[in-house]
Amino acid sequence: MAGRVNAIAEACYAWEAMYVEPKARAILSRDQCRGLVKSVAMRENMPIPKVEFMSVDNLPCYARVDTWSVHIADWGHTPVTILHEMAHLATLQALLKGEDPHGPAFVAKCIDYYHHFLRIPIEPMKAGARKFGLKIGDTLCTYTFRPKDHQFDDLEF
Repeated sequence: MAGRVNAIAEACYAWEAMYVEPKARAILSRDQCRGLVKSVAMRENMPIPKVEFMSVDNLPCYARVDTWSVHIADWGHTPVTILHEMAHLATLQALLKGEDPHGPAFVAKCIDYYHHFLRIPIEPMKAGARKFGLKIGDTLCTYTFRPKDHQFDDLEF
């Protein structure tokens, strides 16, 4: 959830910083951010979320279910950040089943996105995730329902 970081989230951020971000350092324009969001949504066959840009450097980026949107701070105009936030929306089903927002389904989805969109090899990412104590889902979670079709429409992560 936005504003609260747990040990699993910290491990996920550290894994991304070491194993993913060095391979994808591009800074995206706002149009490129929107384009990447659209590409992910189309691949997942889910509604295209609204992209909100925040002119701040001291707040986290996050995804919101109630407005089906991703919120990107000035520091987050990177492919890794966009893909990370989109993975939250795509793995909502796992979250609703009680999984941590940065749990196994989320990590598996991130690895899938980082490989597909950034061409980062899968096995080094998996090995790195395990070194940080992250669990990786056995199967990829898929988007299965529309926003507002559930009782958890005030979630953000």
